Amino acid sequence: MSDLLFLYGIYRYLKADVGKPLDILRLGFNYASAAFIILDNIHFQYNSMMYGLLILSLAYIKEDSYFKSALVYAVLLNFKHIFLYFAPCFGILYLKRVVFNQPTPAKQFTNFCLLALQTVAVFAVSFGPFLWVGGADQMRQIASRLFPFQRGLVHTYQAANVWAFYFFFNKYVVNLVRRLLTGEHVPFDFDLEAAHSLETYKLWTMAGTLLFLVVR
Repeated sequence: MSDLLFLYGIYRYLKADVGKPLDILRLGFNYASAAFIILDNIHFQYNSMMYGLLILSLAYIKEDSYFKSALVYAVLLNFKHIFLYFAPCFGILYLKRVVFNQPTPAKQFTNFCLLALQTVAVFAVSFGPFLWVGGADQMRQIASRLFPFQRGLVHTYQAANVWAFYFFFNKYVVNLVRRLLTGEHVPFDFDLEAAHSLETYKLWTMAGTLLFLVVR
């Protein structure tokens, strides 16, 4: 099912090129991505399904079907919240095309309400049962697991390019500098509590996340 959704998303995206025949070669090369084939069959994260939904949402944008695009994107967010990074781009686009481009204030208000209503409905279906059973405590628990800022900006040790330096600084240099400045014994293996205040670390992590989001 994951692969089929990925295939359908690519198909709809390529088909949305009005006036052009369907490029079977591009369809085949995109679908037969070695990265997705290996990752989805080893790591079991269903990344091809997630990207299938993302590409399908983009395809609806190309077709000027913005309500369908917003609906699919909302569903995607509830499958994997890492796609929240795209929210500013999608949100601005939807507001511009669906709301601000409308000829009358009444139409703008109506479209905004419809856009908000379908988004809230998707999140209500996803989180409603948890809220119903566990209340606010359950939602706080979910939020802490969805956004574990105490782990830092990333949580894998195989980060490439600039993140490799970030990990080196985060794990070793911070502790080494503190030991040199204060003489306090800090274990060489990274200890978050010993390195810096957890609350301060959360704030810096959040600030860094927002900074990279804006820069990108």
